[in-house]
Amino acid sequence: MAELRKLDETAVKECAEIYIGAYGEAPWNEKYRMEDVEKYIRAFLDSDAKCAYVLAEGEHILGVALGVVIPCIGSCYFRLEDICIDPEYQGMGYGRELLGFMEDALGETGCDSILLGTQRGYPSHRFYMENGFREIESVLLFREVERVE
Repeated sequence: MAELRKLDETAVKECAEIYIGAYGEAPWNEKYRMEDVEKYIRAFLDSDAKCAYVLAEGEHILGVALGVVIPCIGSCYFRLEDICIDPEYQGMGYGRELLGFMEDALGETGCDSILLGTQRGYPSHRFYMENGFREIESVLLFREVERVE
């Protein structure tokens, strides 16, 4: 039976492999370097506001979810940045299970909602809609920041 665990350093490499495998397939077809993904995942281990969960059966990791707790007056919400299931286990209900476990864990921390961004028409959009998420009236804005090195 699968269970939710907090991600720790011992599982970073396996989670990075899952991430690369999941996002390397259609429709994303992304190509990432292992060291870049490991660094990205480790960044979610660095503070109390950042959260990293894994769905595991025994010692085998099936999926990973990464996000940030955003404080608000009176409560907080969880901003889900990435969730992915090992491509070998996709379509078997593990994504739904991971979301359910996360919702329970986040409720215990005082978070009252999960917010995420995805692209309309992608399988992820359909997945989230089928799992209780709904679109909200909002505008997502973007502005680049000049990096100082």
